[in-house]
Amino acid sequence: MRRIFLLLSISTVVHAEEGRYIVTPHDNDLPDSTHINTSGADATLSFQEFPLRIKIAYILGYLVAFFSFFKMIPIVFGRVKNIFENSNRKNISKYVLNSPGCTIAEISKELNINRGSVKYHIKKLEDDNKITLMKTSKFKRVFKNMGARKNNKKNIISHL
Repeated sequence: MRRIFLLLSISTVVHAEEGRYIVTPHDNDLPDSTHINTSGADATLSFQEFPLRIKIAYILGYLVAFFSFFKMIPIVFGRVKNIFENSNRKNISKYVLNSPGCTIAEISKELNINRGSVKYHIKKLEDDNKITLMKTSKFKRVFKNMGARKNNKKNIISHL
């Protein structure tokens, strides 16, 4: 199925190149003007009047677009996932909620998690706006992002 989809997607790609053609209206003083039939030059064609290869390319284009839409659905919805599906991340979030202003070293020591793992999970939580980091003199203090605490309150809590 993947090979057929790949073949269809490659075969329906059309490349247009810039040509060097100049289109001008013809005049009636051409030498062979009696042999040129221009009666249908400005006609509009219906779908049934197109050649078979154009009809097939047209239908395949719609089919590829239709199936690629359904192919993209799992990719889009796969990105939407629960941030707390990892137990370490959930434990770190609970610890930060109970001990605002804690440092990465304190979290690592209290939860028995490697410091690199703690940094990774804190970065993930910070990217999702679940926590905020505040850099004091030489430490980064971690706070639950509640949107209510200002920097002054964070400074006071970090010294407690």
